[in-house]
Amino acid sequence: MTNRGEIIKTTIDPALQEKATEILNTHQKDLAGNYIFNSACLIVEVETGNVLAYVGNSTLEDSQAHGGDVDIIHSLRSTGSILKPILYAGIQQSGDILPNTLIADVSHKVSRILPKEF
Repeated sequence: MTNRGEIIKTTIDPALQEKATEILNTHQKDLAGNYIFNSACLIVEVETGNVLAYVGNSTLEDSQAHGGDVDIIHSLRSTGSILKPILYAGIQQSGDILPNTLIADVSHKVSRILPKEF
C-alpha cells in the first residue's frame, strides 16, 4: 500500500457478504456434481448502484484446482450467457413458467445466423 492510513469507503454490507459467500459455497457443492466448478455472486442495490456483496468465485477447499482464484464476475462470457438470467426472470414474471421450471439451453438459428458460445 502506498497510502498508509488512508480511509477506504465501501458499500459492501459485511453480514450480507458473509451470507452470500456461505450460500454460494453451499450451492457450489451441489453444482460440482454436474461438473460446474465455478460460481459467483454480485448483489447490487438497484436504486443506488451500490455493490452490497461481491463474491468473485466460490471458496471451497478444492476450488483452486478449477480456477477458483479467477474472479469470474470480470471474466468474458457470451452475450447469451449474460442475458439468460434476465430472460428467465422475464418469462417467469410474465407467468409463462413457474420458478422451478427448466428451460432448454439450445442454439437457435435466426435469419441464417447461428450464434456460438465462446
